[in-house]
Amino acid sequence: MLKILSKFFHGAYQGNLAEIPNTEYYHIIDKDNEAWDKQTPRPSNIFAISEEEALDKQHEFNLFIIGRHPEIIHSYNAGFHGIPRVFIEQTWPYNEWNINTWKENREKYIDYTVFITKSSCKAWSMREDERNSVIHHAIDVSKFPEYIGGEKSIITVCNEFPNRDWCCGYLLWVNSTWGLSDVRVYGRGNKNIGEANKGAMSNNKIKKLLLKAGTYFNPSLASPIPMSLLEAMACGTPVVSTHNCGMKSILQDGVNSLVANDASTLRKKIIGMVNNPERAKKIGQRGKELVKDLFAPEKFVYKWSKVFEKVVK
Repeated sequence: MLKILSKFFHGAYQGNLAEIPNTEYYHIIDKDNEAWDKQTPRPSNIFAISEEEALDKQHEFNLFIIGRHPEIIHSYNAGFHGIPRVFIEQTWPYNEWNINTWKENREKYIDYTVFITKSSCKAWSMREDERNSVIHHAIDVSKFPEYIGGEKSIITVCNEFPNRDWCCGYLLWVNSTWGLSDVRVYGRGNKNIGEANKGAMSNNKIKKLLLKAGTYFNPSLASPIPMSLLEAMACGTPVVSTHNCGMKSILQDGVNSLVANDASTLRKKIIGMVNNPERAKKIGQRGKELVKDLFAPEKFVYKWSKVFEKVVK
């Protein structure tokens, strides 16, 4: 049994990690005394542990999985030195400071890095070798209900949307959706965006809403590939999205999505999607087929098992 130390950083992703056989995860509790979020059920093989206890017992763990850049330095300064450290690179390089500093921290303090897309690995000027690999998200399409349609709602899922404009495209979302009816944003930290804010909601409830939505709108600017976008596609929900970063390698305009990078064109495509439900359903179905093939859970489990084997050795 592998004993893996970590902190909560992404419920869906860490829930998929918990599916890997013969693994236990010990999450260091945060400042709010939490080891998991309130939006997804905590897997039975994920346990809470204090930082003090984790430090005392760090040699009992096989490795430390880190999912956020600030945690690389924090965990090292806290004293976690005697345990192999694996970093999941979920970001896209977006400025010179970001590229140089974050890359240097990975090289200095991390034993192994997993990139979530090939395009992200390349954007960071890295390649797959003995210290780096690419593992796509896991999306089990069989656990997603079938898309129904019938509404003209325009749904986006994002936490702290205005505060993360640089990567999530809040202002692009504003300019693309202003004046349109039934525009919704689900997530924490969005109280100041007006009527579109629908607050945080469980992952299962969001899936049910996506089944009837007119479209899922992804305005992200600096993401290898947003999990919320993939989950919408897994529902068969028709997607309108920006076409940058990792999205360029999987989204095809008019085939499995409608894509653009300027507000005016995105707005037209959103309107076109919600007003043409038959075409939208076909696009959504092709998006679902893409996710089923490229993000199969068995591929995720196999590749992560190989990473664990390599790092623990």
